[in-house]
Amino acid sequence: MIFQFLRAIWRLLFDPRVPLLQKLIPVAALLYLISPFDLRPDFILGLGLIDDLLITIILLTLFIVLSPKEAIADSLKRTDKTGTEQHDEQHNTIEGSARRLDEDTKTE
Repeated sequence: MIFQFLRAIWRLLFDPRVPLLQKLIPVAALLYLISPFDLRPDFILGLGLIDDLLITIILLTLFIVLSPKEAIADSLKRTDKTGTEQHDEQHNTIEGSARRLDEDTKTE
């Protein structure tokens, strides 16, 4: 599930339907995670990392929630074990109508 979450974020970063300013949220989350500066100083070893991870998870979740629903649905497509995407039959079907024209019939 974590890998699907990260893969969805990666795909949304390159999706043209997601606004550019919104794409700065995951970048800011990554920069905050690797930054030596914290919003809350780390007094106890280990607890500081937990709040950094929590803020990063909140920012990444916010990025997904603010993304267009169609883009989210496309980015969360299930993948099989080989990493190739599985397509729904619904997306491979084109609805339409047809009619047969005989060679003898003239169309005007």
